[in-house]
Amino acid sequence: MNDRRVISGILHVLRSGCRWRDCPPEYGPATTICNRYSRWSAQGIWKRIFERLAAA
Repeated sequence: MNDRRVISGILHVLRSGCRWRDCPPEYGPATTICNRYSRWSAQGIWKRIFERLAAA
């Protein structure tokens, strides 16, 4: 699964407030999007991304 597509799906859910299962299919399976968000959150990846964006 393309990470860029998954990130777009995650951002769509976070911006729109929709449920994971209501994410449009062009972003990939909802379970993949939800699982990656959860896994990346637990690993601190989102925190590092936002820290680097803030520092740029």
